[in-house]
Amino acid sequence: MSIVVREADINAYKGNYLDRLAEDIYTVDPRIKNKQTTFACASALLGCLLPNVRIATRVGHPLSLCEMNFFIGSSGVGTTIPFNELRRLIEGLTIEGHSLLLPSRFTTEGLEDYFARQDEDGEYIYPNIGIMLIDEISQMFSEAKHKKHLSGTIEEIARLYDHNLPTTALVSGVRQPRNPYISFIGATVPENLHKIDDSFFQTGEAGRMFWVNCDSDNTKLDGISISEKDVDVSNKRLKLHISLLQDLIRRNPKNIEYIYIQPEADKVWLNYSNKANDEWEYGRATNRFGWDYQYKKRLAEMAIKQAGRYAIGRCFNRLIREKSDKPLNVCITVEDMTKGIVRTNLCDMNLAEIMVLRREAIAYQKNSKKLSFTKNPEVAVLLALKNAINKTMNSTQLFSESGISNYQEFQSILIKHIKDGKILEVDKKTITNLRERNRLTADHNRTKIYQLKQ
Repeated sequence: MSIVVREADINAYKGNYLDRLAEDIYTVDPRIKNKQTTFACASALLGCLLPNVRIATRVGHPLSLCEMNFFIGSSGVGTTIPFNELRRLIEGLTIEGHSLLLPSRFTTEGLEDYFARQDEDGEYIYPNIGIMLIDEISQMFSEAKHKKHLSGTIEEIARLYDHNLPTTALVSGVRQPRNPYISFIGATVPENLHKIDDSFFQTGEAGRMFWVNCDSDNTKLDGISISEKDVDVSNKRLKLHISLLQDLIRRNPKNIEYIYIQPEADKVWLNYSNKANDEWEYGRATNRFGWDYQYKKRLAEMAIKQAGRYAIGRCFNRLIREKSDKPLNVCITVEDMTKGIVRTNLCDMNLAEIMVLRREAIAYQKNSKKLSFTKNPEVAVLLALKNAINKTMNSTQLFSESGISNYQEFQSILIKHIKDGKILEVDKKTITNLRERNRLTADHNRTKIYQLKQ
């Protein structure tokens, strides 16, 4: 589906190509309600096209540009539609003679065999690069727990993120898979969140993903008619993106090439990293064996990877014009890093909302409106404060630790305890210990802090 790309077509994509690609996917169908989904589709696609590009840092291994996403949305909110549009783009792109679209269902054995399969000349049959789209990923979680041949598939997602599949000694010989380079998008409905095991959050798999809460827009359609001209424009736009992205595939270096972070951008990242680490430390201090804070340890890494994709998008027009053997010469700027942090923060907020939805799904599954460590929700709030550091929590922490799934019910109980004098609202100005202020997020304007009356 390759077409000749005119200079005017390239120049039409001013600004960051990543933003434009996301916007073009969004405008394809008025039933797409959440721009975060289309940005995730665009970013995941762009991120998997340069497998030999890494972001150089002083900590750990250089970071790749590929990404993983998890969509949570009720049936009818339009998560499948951007999937379908992304699939059309992927099917038009090829690498090593194969489509970038990878199988969406697999066993651990099958996936490793897929990337290890060789022809009679010892050449690998399938490329190690592509995108995996799983429209109902909760089924994978459920089957991984109950079907022996599917055990380990969730852990395999972490190996895909780390570009590392194990070498296995078989009766027929040694199986050596290619190191995979994969972007990944999975989606499910809130009602199925209970199928995701706590260990997914505790062991770090959740922290490898950008989370999108799709239930955030109820925009109504204003009609469905479309002109023949509009259809032609949409098809041309699709073909143009395929041609542009195929040119980016051509620019993939033959050997590993690095993107470097400018010193000013490094300072922006360090400030964000320190804040994310403080939140992780708070979670570890207050709920050592909890599952709703572990992912924060990876937020800073996710911001760098997103900044790298923004850097490629910013330089996109130049890159696709250049010869394939020319160095990329791409650096992460303050603008790139700031945008990367903004998206990562949005992911963090989404996941906080999804955690609440997951509690509700678990409670519903147990045919109960509240979690089981106490049958009395009024006692649950008091016990949560009693067990907290200094018998003090902010409202978000208290809601989480109370185990109450319905926020309105929690608020009613909290107000009752305050009126009865059992719980006190703390004046944030009286908290002078810096670590305690950080633990309670006392510097946030909207934060309210509560203490059990001694």
